[in-house]
Amino acid sequence: MLTSEEIDFNRHEIESLLKSVDRKGIDSVLHYLAINGFYEVPSSLHRHHNWRGGLAQHCLGVYQKAVEMSPELPKDSLIIASILHDICKTRKYFYDKNGDVHHRAESTSKCNITKSF
Repeated sequence: MLTSEEIDFNRHEIESLLKSVDRKGIDSVLHYLAINGFYEVPSSLHRHHNWRGGLAQHCLGVYQKAVEMSPELPKDSLIIASILHDICKTRKYFYDKNGDVHHRAESTSKCNITKSF
């Protein structure tokens, strides 16, 4: 499990990376991530990064590996593809008032992010 400080660090890193991208609508993406729990939810319930803050931590790791393996690719493309590759998981999981994580029903977890922009 990540500490609050580690979650905040990951949030800052992701926000800095996305703000460096010169693409229309990136502010809307940042807002979507913030209000839908991207920085707090796990990447999965039973597999990799299955702890609070795991999704953001996983996406940062994918970005770091992408830069390492393909430094010749445009930085904007590496940031967008790696940081946002699991964006649909942002609303897939949620924490209840007791701090327990749950999986949303399939009908409510579909990724309709494009409707937000």
